[in-house]
Amino acid sequence: MTSINSQEIRYFYRNIVKNGNVYRIKYNNKDYGEFKKLSEALYERDCLFYCNFDYDLLVECDLENKYENMELPPFPKKRPKGRIKGLKINKKEREGEILFNHKKNKFYIQKEDEIYGEYETMTEAYYVKKTLMDNNWDKECLKNTITKRKQLNK
Repeated sequence: MTSINSQEIRYFYRNIVKNGNVYRIKYNNKDYGEFKKLSEALYERDCLFYCNFDYDLLVECDLENKYENMELPPFPKKRPKGRIKGLKINKKEREGEILFNHKKNKFYIQKEDEIYGEYETMTEAYYVKKTLMDNNWDKECLKNTITKRKQLNK
């Protein structure tokens, strides 16, 4: 079970607004869904972030719902205005990002200036990104992944 500091709660619930008994995902003044369960809203928000808020890519997104069995901190009753202060978390630098090359119609993983492969589906790119993150971005771990992929395609 994962716990969260009180300072990180506002960042944890970013882009989620409570309206009555429902939770809404808001990004750039647009609503992206309405959910009765907070864990479902958090999961949908994470999927939308991975897909860059593109509904066409969201269909392929099959991230696991890590919030389902997690004890969530209480949702803040009042949200202070302004930017989130304190933690400076740059997710792109830490985790890289999955992008889509429209010319080649393939997904690729980019961390800083380095590009890690081209993939047919976002699911495959996400799996490779997760493998790279688990191995501290060592490209040697991809040799085993590529071998597994070739064996599955036979």
